[in-house]
Amino acid sequence: MYCEDSAADEIEHVRPKSFYPDKTFVWENYLAACGRCDGSKSNRFHVISTRHRELFEVERKQSEPVTPPEPGGMLLIDPRREDPLRFLKLDLVYPFHFHAIESRVCLARVRAAYTIHVLGLNARDTLLKRRRAAYGTYVARLKEYISERDPERRGRMAYEICGLDHPTVWREIQRQHRAIDELRSLFEQAPEALAWRGALPAASPP
Repeated sequence: MYCEDSAADEIEHVRPKSFYPDKTFVWENYLAACGRCDGSKSNRFHVISTRHRELFEVERKQSEPVTPPEPGGMLLIDPRREDPLRFLKLDLVYPFHFHAIESRVCLARVRAAYTIHVLGLNARDTLLKRRRAAYGTYVARLKEYISERDPERRGRMAYEICGLDHPTVWREIQRQHRAIDELRSLFEQAPEALAWRGALPAASPP
């Protein structure tokens, strides 16, 4: 759920169980992640203090007594409950980096930068290469969809496009289509594809 790339072969505790033992077996604290993301995040966790409205790193030295951590909301963007694209923008040109969206809300920019850094979203060459490959695949499949005349095949193609890897790349293609000539032309020919997000097209085969 973090990088959209590798196999989700580990259960990630969003609020680290080392600091929040009461959430060790709480389903709402679980997230499917790959080993690289889980390892990058580990116990690194900051909260936005509800008492002081400041950022606090949740930490505890080995010799310190176990005490409740500073109460507050997560600094890390939570992909289970929040849409990351409210905070992040993916460049659709080399090297396919994530950036914080310009916002008048300083905290939104801080949360975006923190999430990118903690998860290493721009620091892993494999992720950059696969986002780039995903972009090429989405564009190629959309061109195939446009050139296909058989309604049943078009429906199946739409269904398949919605199931491809790196769905955030597709959502950015939709969001940024007016800024890129090739994409603008494609969506002018298939405007219905702008609605293919979040769920499969209603008319698609099961």
